[in-house]
Amino acid sequence: MLYYGKKISNTLKGEEIKFIFFISDEIFAGSMPILITIEPKSTAILRIEIAENRKSESWKNHWVEIEKNYFYTLGLVSDRGKGLCEGFKEHYPDKSYQPDIFHEFRELTKIILVTLNRVANNAIKNETKRAKVISSARSKAVIDKRTSAYKKASKESDDAMEAYDIHCYLLKCIM
Repeated sequence: MLYYGKKISNTLKGEEIKFIFFISDEIFAGSMPILITIEPKSTAILRIEIAENRKSESWKNHWVEIEKNYFYTLGLVSDRGKGLCEGFKEHYPDKSYQPDIFHEFRELTKIILVTLNRVANNAIKNETKRAKVISSARSKAVIDKRTSAYKKASKESDDAMEAYDIHCYLLKCIM
């Protein structure tokens, strides 16, 4: 494999100047970062390379090599990787940056699910608390009042768990 890998260039050779958007990200081989930039319309890999790190300087060098092959950026789409974003802002201060929708959506779903999970857990705790106090009631009026509170808490708990389950299912289908 290494023999063949050395025979293939890690940067696409351009024949004429092209202005395009870059989509850049990193993947990993063990703990070693692999920097990759693609052209979004064709999904052609413009450059892929094993790097020592993911710092801004590594990314700037990565894009310089792409430019040597006549590909110039109009802007960047990527996750919010620290070194990647810093490198882009330093190297292309006048170009636009757009976070990719997948990572943004994934972060949003985490917030939604954490919130819904917290609501469901609190509802379950409240239902459990209401169930425990029923047995200590002595009069019919107190028993009825506590039973009613338990039924209400049970319904709220069921609704909260259902909301969480539905959102989990829908978000899993979308992702």
